[in-house]
Amino acid sequence: MKQHKDKQTSICERLAIYYDKMQYQPISWRKRLRVYGHLLLCKACKKYAKRSAKLTRLMQQLPHQKLSAKDLDYLKSKLQANNTIAPTGRATTKK
Repeated sequence: MKQHKDKQTSICERLAIYYDKMQYQPISWRKRLRVYGHLLLCKACKKYAKRSAKLTRLMQQLPHQKLSAKDLDYLKSKLQANNTIAPTGRATTKK
């Protein structure tokens, strides 16, 4: 059973890379089809995709300038305040 879980983790990690690339540059139709097909089946990856898309939208709304240390700390605290789900489906929390 452990091998199956490791294989699924590998698939989810690849999906995360493809999904992130899709947001910034075109990818092949085969990879796009693979991403969307996997998102239909994997709840953890679907959640990752929603959060990644939201983060991308938020980053695009920011002014295109270097962020101050105060702004970076604010963003960091907001991200850490929310429990994040890794593409593998394991919850990660601030310790």
